Amino acid sequence: IQLPGKADQVDLDLAGVQQADKQEANALATLQKARAIAPNNVDVLNRIAALQSAQAAREGDNYNAVLASITANDLTPPGLDTSSPIGQALTSDPYTQALQTRLSNAYAKVTGAYSKVANTYKQAAQVARGTADEPNALLQWASASQNANDLTGAVTAYTRFLKVAPNNPNAATVRQTLAQLTASARQGQR
Repeated sequence: IQLPGKADQVDLDLAGVQQADKQEANALATLQKARAIAPNNVDVLNRIAALQSAQAAREGDNYNAVLASITANDLTPPGLDTSSPIGQALTSDPYTQALQTRLSNAYAKVTGAYSKVANTYKQAAQVARGTADEPNALLQWASASQNANDLTGAVTAYTRFLKVAPNNPNAATVRQTLAQLTASARQGQR
């Protein structure tokens, strides 16, 4: 682990000011510069991931808004089988198709955004390996992987967490979550 040096500490401070001024793009660019100077600085990676996470959360809000608009405008009669010829005819109108396309695009954006977050936390976990920062980085990686619908990444991170910190206060919850993810993965393979 690399401790903050003068150059990257200035960048961290500048990114904090930019973030406070709601200049997220500038803050992210500044943090990427700090990362180029100090690629093994866990604090820089965590700050990058936090900004990416905020962006991903906004994508999630957009997805939920699109989903709500579809739910509010669902004109499909109750009990209609949308795979039947009449169901397909009633649900293949341009308006419904446009809403479905918007929903698919919003889902792709939110999972893509959380994939970036997961990748950054994965890097932080690799840099933090063998330090007190590793368990938290692993939990963050696992959580972001779940949000990205990356069960393999989540299971990998949670499994590693339990090896690294078996007595951590979060270990019981992680064991439970890991069991649920494993069961879900098995059901998906059937």
